[in-house]
Amino acid sequence: MSYNPEEILLLAESFEEFIKNAKAQKLDPKAKVRSRGTVIFPAESPKVKDKKDHFPINNAAQARNALARANQFSKAPEWYKGSLQSLVSTVAKAVKKHYPSISVSEAAKKPGKNSKASNSEIVGLYSEAVKAKKHKKPMSELERLEDMLHTANRTGDLEEARDIQNEIDKLKSQMPHKWW
Repeated sequence: MSYNPEEILLLAESFEEFIKNAKAQKLDPKAKVRSRGTVIFPAESPKVKDKKDHFPINNAAQARNALARANQFSKAPEWYKGSLQSLVSTVAKAVKKHYPSISVSEAAKKPGKNSKASNSEIVGLYSEAVKAKKHKKPMSELERLEDMLHTANRTGDLEEARDIQNEIDKLKSQMPHKWW
């Protein structure tokens, strides 16, 4: 594609004007509200108390993040006028509208699906971790023996493989089933 001199001059002038406008439109660092592109709850929304934009969804990653963040609330946030259920369902509907390729599950439409673990769940996880720590040495021994068994089988030393398998069986009998 070739341009004549007049077209090139016109393009250069347009570009200079574009640059001047871009410099004039620099963001004011003291601005209270900035345009964040597409947002689910814009500052002007009657549902927003603090007059700030919330939940930007300019791309698919931000949309997924908005779904996840909306479900992390256990009650309606301070800035929102409405129930937690209405916040979560509005976010889910907006994500589905703007990004139909993102599947929004039924769980994502219900608030609090990512709630924190209860005390009994935490105690259970802690006791499992303690058990795992107690069985750490036998587990590394088991891994070593299994590696030796693999080598013996690969080299064809069946007698050595049988002896190692007996050691493995003995070690496994001393450990809880879920650790091997």
